[in-house]
Amino acid sequence: MADGQHAGSLDINEFRVSRFIDSSEFLDDLDSVSQATFNLADVICANWDDISEISDYGDIVELNRAWMESSLSGRGRFSAATNSLIGHLFKGRSLLMLKAFPLEYEGKVAIENKESFLHRKRAMMRHYQRILAVSPFPGGDGKDGWMYSVPGHLKGLISPPSGRAEESSSSRRD
Repeated sequence: MADGQHAGSLDINEFRVSRFIDSSEFLDDLDSVSQATFNLADVICANWDDISEISDYGDIVELNRAWMESSLSGRGRFSAATNSLIGHLFKGRSLLMLKAFPLEYEGKVAIENKESFLHRKRAMMRHYQRILAVSPFPGGDGKDGWMYSVPGHLKGLISPPSGRAEESSSSRRD
């Protein structure tokens, strides 16, 4: 809320991965929830050899949806709110993930507007890099808009993502 008005909304998911679970079980578990959680798990499993490389150090946090009323988005409100929530509520995270996707294009990307969609997505990625300190995944996952960050105290312990080795991101299950 800002000035008594609904300024914006965030949808943040936290995933606690069971000990001794392997990557295929993790993928199956998240697949049973939804296509969106399968996609998240797929990106993780394609970029790290084993889920325990991440989950041994904390929970996986996904910034799933974010919306901000444009007339109230000034003065860094989105950045302050998002960073504060993630920093305080998810201190024990090992990984923050998000997929930059302009919600105004949800279910509406077509040949006629694909270039404007891609332009808007790239702008969102630059914005998220600047305000949330996330980086694009290497390769096709990054081009698709997937971004991540590892907390500073874990940077020497969690290796950077390797990139999708076997297949392009466009051939993954949709």
